[in-house]
Amino acid sequence: RNPDDYDDEEEDYMMDEEEEELLLPVDQLLAIYEDVVKMCYVVQNAPYISMKNIVFKHCDTNPSMVTKLIISVMQYYPLIKQINKEVYEEHRKIDKPFRIKDRFLKNPFLFDVEKIPTWYHYYPFIFEFAISEERRKTLKRFKSEYESDADETEDIVLRCIKKRKAMKKCIRKLNAQYGKKELKEWIPKHLKVAQMSAKPKYVHVNTHVADESSLLQDFEEAGLEEKNYKEMIDGLKSGEITKPLYFSRDPHIEGLFLVASSTRTHQFQSIQNGEAFIMDKSSHLPVWILKEVLRSDNIYHKKQKGGKGPLHIIDATAAPGNKSIVAGEYMKRVNGNVYSIERDERRFETLQHRLENLRCSNVTPIHGDFLKAFPANGDERIASARIIILDPSCSGSGMLTRLVFEEEKKDVVRVKRLQSFQALMLKHSLSHFPNVDYVMYSTCSVHPEENEEVVAEALDRHEEWELVPVFQEWPTRGYPQYMPHGGAENLIRVERGQNFMGGFFVACFKRIGPTPKRSDRNPNHKNNRKSMYQQQRRRPDARGNVIKRKRKDKKNVPAFARGMSNNRPTKKFKK
Repeated sequence: RNPDDYDDEEEDYMMDEEEEELLLPVDQLLAIYEDVVKMCYVVQNAPYISMKNIVFKHCDTNPSMVTKLIISVMQYYPLIKQINKEVYEEHRKIDKPFRIKDRFLKNPFLFDVEKIPTWYHYYPFIFEFAISEERRKTLKRFKSEYESDADETEDIVLRCIKKRKAMKKCIRKLNAQYGKKELKEWIPKHLKVAQMSAKPKYVHVNTHVADESSLLQDFEEAGLEEKNYKEMIDGLKSGEITKPLYFSRDPHIEGLFLVASSTRTHQFQSIQNGEAFIMDKSSHLPVWILKEVLRSDNIYHKKQKGGKGPLHIIDATAAPGNKSIVAGEYMKRVNGNVYSIERDERRFETLQHRLENLRCSNVTPIHGDFLKAFPANGDERIASARIIILDPSCSGSGMLTRLVFEEEKKDVVRVKRLQSFQALMLKHSLSHFPNVDYVMYSTCSVHPEENEEVVAEALDRHEEWELVPVFQEWPTRGYPQYMPHGGAENLIRVERGQNFMGGFFVACFKRIGPTPKRSDRNPNHKNNRKSMYQQQRRRPDARGNVIKRKRKDKKNVPAFARGMSNNRPTKKFKK
């Protein structure tokens, strides 16, 4: 609402008895605000962490309320920052942030709140007393039970209460200065699509153990009516659909349903029994596109092709296992198996636990490093695979659970390191598995360095592979400026927030020839060039004859001097 609509006299606001019963004690509210301050500081200085997972795993006060407050503060951060500068003059200069230790990134609630700059302590109180629609209720609560002590946090509370009218005046001034008519116009575009409170849920039916009937029965018991998918998306975007009244079938992926965010899916009997689970639509795309490619190539219903054996899949970086589970559903129709490889021990335990709960009989977890997996090692599971699903570690810039204060600036060094790792994983998939016909490459990143540039480099190195044109009706494709040899129209891109989906990238590689030997590849490529030492040893003479340069005979050199350079001082010995 517009701040002009608020009553000037907050003291006249009267609460009902029911409202007073629902309110938390002031001590609990202050503890919640401290957790919000810690998370706001850590998220701003380390924007790549997953805020939602950390809060619900480590927060001891009130995870849902802490999450809601953090999201609200992040959404109105530009306005809160301006109010902080205008009203509280002693904090105009922002304290310089320092490097946060790794253990605090994993659990920010261990952080000492006194070490956080005072600037951050005002964030939740400015929102509660100046921006929130329930500001009068919160103010009345604090004024009735607040006692002014020497505590720093309570001093900040008292200061915010005394300057509430100055904050309202500042909001009017800033609205006129920047041409804002409503408070919602202060929310940046990159956060409007990431409102977790309005983000709907995609529910997938686990066909390993059940069909759609159990989930549809849960919808019926919850009083949900079926609605057209497009109408459902439009209603969610406009805000008309907020209550759990409808569900919708996804028009592309079989067994996927869309429900409003307020739907209490954790109470569904099908989800408690492992007959359904929550999974974003963008995460379905690599496996679903693979199924459509196999069907179009007329091998989806065939058990053998060219004597290569059954249709088995390797999920190279499997944890937490969603793609392996969905791929296992499709492979059951052709008696195929999925081999899920995970290197990290903790994530491998999560993968095992998830596969056991969802009772996936044809998905086998393997604890190991995919870069050390070779068909020649003798593992029949690796040698028999004909498809590789590769979703390597990425920056996660497309995830909707990652909310940042200001529009995220790309960490160039980190993205380049991830790009090198992704290119190495893709090169290993395309080079060392002669029995593999398809490789699905995907990331949950929106940076072209991790997507188009990695694909372009792989195609330049491996002429025996090509991109498959997939999902032609999808509107957003790859960026052509990063694909010098073409093929951007064969790549799938999901923009962050598109149909309430996380940002995603998918590329499908298909083998068109055998893997060449090293001597058959382009000799001018940087990976096949010989070192300067090798070139000098076989340098031809004037007649064209190759003369091998002789190495020094190390037998005539003293043992202590072997391998030592001339610049290094020799060891002195006594006579």
